[in-house]
Amino acid sequence: MVEWRPPPPAAAAAAAAAAAVSSSAGPSSAPNEAPADEDYNSADEHGGGGGSCGMSSEELAAREAAFEARLASRGLQLRRMLQDGNCLFRCISDRVYGDAEMHDQVRRLVMDYMEKERDHFSQYVTEDFGEYLRRKRRDRVFGNHLEMQAASEMYARPLHVYAVDAESDEPMNTFQAADVSGDHPPLRLTYHGRNHYNVLFDPNEPDVGVGLGLPGLQPGLADAMQMNSALEASEQEGLEAELLKQAQADSEMEEAQAAIEAAVRAESAAAGGGGGGGGEHSGAPLAAAAGNPAVQQLLAMGFALPRAVQAAEIFGNDLDSCLEFLTAD
Repeated sequence: MVEWRPPPPAAAAAAAAAAAVSSSAGPSSAPNEAPADEDYNSADEHGGGGGSCGMSSEELAAREAAFEARLASRGLQLRRMLQDGNCLFRCISDRVYGDAEMHDQVRRLVMDYMEKERDHFSQYVTEDFGEYLRRKRRDRVFGNHLEMQAASEMYARPLHVYAVDAESDEPMNTFQAADVSGDHPPLRLTYHGRNHYNVLFDPNEPDVGVGLGLPGLQPGLADAMQMNSALEASEQEGLEAELLKQAQADSEMEEAQAAIEAAVRAESAAAGGGGGGGGEHSGAPLAAAAGNPAVQQLLAMGFALPRAVQAAEIFGNDLDSCLEFLTAD
């Protein structure tokens, strides 16, 4: 594991940096010292460099699968980023903002930070630093060690890079500012085939928002609040549905009661018009019988009150028998 640290001041800078930066990806190993096979920093911007350790695509896929399985046993999961040249900034954005699509904001802020700290970062650039920054600000331009160090300093979080084709499960590179708190969870990246990064995260260790300097931030609290809000919304929706169902039932009962009262009035009027006597059922008994639940259901189905009362008197609350009796004619 190689830890990249800012160079010390004065003449010791070049020697310290040469000893500190020695990974397979990123800028040259010492300030302002260009390798013979690079025309400028970040050779993997060209997308070249071949595969990993000369392995075939099948061997590399098997190695990556084994790598993911080993990290999964430690509770880490891999999230794949689009291979569009923005992958490094997507990884950082995914863990800082919870949204990989904010990669353009991360790129802008990182380059602004590097421009502000020009005296420090320009030591590691073999070309004109202003040209370097202009190029790196462009969409789809690969990021590298300098941008990782800047992101680690800016978000106050260590940044660990794992090589998927390595035998070790330890980071091949770490980036950390001297004043970064040890309490902040690291940004974990996986390095694939010399020009692509994916992100690692621990689902049991919420870290979105860490590094933004938000007072009182509790990582994972927003997710918990969203879940609680969703549960409350679901409960409210269920309650509203139940209230609507009850209102509909009450409305149907009111309609049935109105039908009963209308039928009772009609029967009473008919009984009165016929001399006040006669008829198998007078108005008062009909009104009393109309309170029977079976009679109410039959009335709601459209049967006349006398017939509904007659059926209920014969079969009681046996609705099926009542219906068979009333429909037999």
